[in-house]
Amino acid sequence: MSLTEEILSQLPGDVLGGLRRSDRLLSSIREGKVPVPTVVRENQQELGAVDWDVLICGGTLGILALHKMGMNNEPPRCQECQELSFSIKRENKIIPQICNAETLFEEYLRLMPKYQSVELPQLTFQRALFGFFPSYRQSPLHTPWSRILPIGDSSGNQSPLSFGGFGAMVRHLHRLTQGIHEALQTDQLSASALALLQPYQPSLSVTWLFQKAMSVGVNQKIAPEQINELLSAVFRQMQQSGDMVLKPFLQDVVQFPALTQTLLKTSIAHPGIVAKVIPQVGLPALLNWMVHYGNLGIYSALFWLSQRLEPWEKYLPSISQYYWHRWIDTWKYGSGSDYLDCCRGVRM
Repeated sequence: MSLTEEILSQLPGDVLGGLRRSDRLLSSIREGKVPVPTVVRENQQELGAVDWDVLICGGTLGILALHKMGMNNEPPRCQECQELSFSIKRENKIIPQICNAETLFEEYLRLMPKYQSVELPQLTFQRALFGFFPSYRQSPLHTPWSRILPIGDSSGNQSPLSFGGFGAMVRHLHRLTQGIHEALQTDQLSASALALLQPYQPSLSVTWLFQKAMSVGVNQKIAPEQINELLSAVFRQMQQSGDMVLKPFLQDVVQFPALTQTLLKTSIAHPGIVAKVIPQVGLPALLNWMVHYGNLGIYSALFWLSQRLEPWEKYLPSISQYYWHRWIDTWKYGSGSDYLDCCRGVRM
């Protein structure tokens, strides 16, 4: 009997069976055996008089159906389907296969006495938590349909460094609330108009290189302590630079001045450590990151400029104001400048 079977069999309910069902579902998704349902039906018939404006479905996979006396889109409950792959590190050796949740549990339980300094018989297990979170490189996601807006996990609005999309949704709650209100007020409910509520964000895209620098690919070999040395060097420089550099990053907010300062200081203080990252992540990934890094600086400048033009926006028509406000939000959140609202005590 494996450690996973021994431990999970102690818990009430068929936990081990649930774990294995999750693995079978993941395997079916990876192999393309799960049929993709028709998730939206478009109907040209008007809804008529209704007493609601917004329909929310999907639970934590939040999908909003927006209505303002127009055509009817019917979004059913659905699950996002995407390819997920895992590799785990076993005593500095990469296991060259795609792992499932049961394998991860087995390694976790096997290594727990070593890194937690406690033996398994001394522990009383209360529950086992498992699942798979989507993380999309090309994010946030857009739908081709009018009147439908994915939020939270279903929008892919979280970075690969964070756990799930709930925190990302809370951070963007004021922006989404105000944007949806304006979209309903001005009847800007087309797919292209709603896409502005989930814009490209350089502050999100730059984090993919950080994730790559903190992981080791299958069959890739690096020094055992390389990642720990890099993290220690980077966080040491951020800590020395003060809270305005360190705290935003810890809250998953990347800003151009803080990032630039950290990169320069780390490169000067630890050139050897930084040089090792380039062959690890690869030149194509680094060049792609530089595009997002440059956009992060451009978005910071554009948001600063937009604040200078704020007194003039009241002269715009309501529809033009909707689009102008979305661009301001894009530059603000895309540059991480929304974090400054929290520091000033302004409601986001």
